[in-house]
Amino acid sequence: MNSEKAREFFSSYFEGSLDSGLKLALEQKFKSDAELKEDYEAFALAFADLNSLRDEDIEIPIYLSDRIATRIEEARQQQRKPFALWNLPWLKAAPMYLAAIAILGTGLGLAVKSRTALGGVLPGGHEKQVDLPTFKVEGSDVTLMYQPHASHTVVIKSGSTGTVLSSIKLEEGQAVEPKLNNDNATAQLFKIQEDSEPEQYIVVPGKQSDSSQPTGDGTIGDFALAVANYYHVPLLMENVSLDTKIKWTLDGIDATKSANTNLQPIHLSADLRTDGMLSINGH
Repeated sequence: MNSEKAREFFSSYFEGSLDSGLKLALEQKFKSDAELKEDYEAFALAFADLNSLRDEDIEIPIYLSDRIATRIEEARQQQRKPFALWNLPWLKAAPMYLAAIAILGTGLGLAVKSRTALGGVLPGGHEKQVDLPTFKVEGSDVTLMYQPHASHTVVIKSGSTGTVLSSIKLEEGQAVEPKLNNDNATAQLFKIQEDSEPEQYIVVPGKQSDSSQPTGDGTIGDFALAVANYYHVPLLMENVSLDTKIKWTLDGIDATKSANTNLQPIHLSADLRTDGMLSINGH
């Protein structure tokens, strides 16, 4: 889980509605990324402040409505950048204008219930709607589980040849669970692309493990295949260049520990997720 994706789960984590597996992954990310943890703490503080405003009886200055109308009209006339409510200068002014937030929040249905964190709101007020999958591991198969909140396309390719294996149109509110099948004896690499999102690479182990070649050298993609073959574990790679060179020696029964020992010299790390996926993340 990279920092950008982690921010998309801030709201659900704050509300306590985040899936247990994603919650654990996010909390592990907080431990390894101090900046991300600070961002979440600022996010939680801001939402707590907004929540407290809903219960306050704020006296509205008699001149406020005219001033709001004037500022909005001025903002609409600025042709160099799109109108965005949160970019209005008066919202960043003196504390007395917090009253405007409460008023406009009521009018616009601001309920502090958005599934998208502040970091996932794009310029112009549009929310980022691509929903990344969770995973279910069953032997040599990995199932991608989507709960889309907007329509978009998922393309699944062979990670080695680039051949398109399937193209799936996700519709809002319709759960989809495509499965990455690997009927081969050895591990296979898959590439997952959702619209303009960064690619995810998934290695699905073969029908049997193979510990005959514990050492090797090549790319990070070759390393992931070697780990999957040796330990018979699926891997997820995010924000990682598959061309990164690495030498490896696989040893012991702990796949996570062994992977980290080999990844440390190239400044990468591996984490074992609660769903059974071994995650290699470039942060």
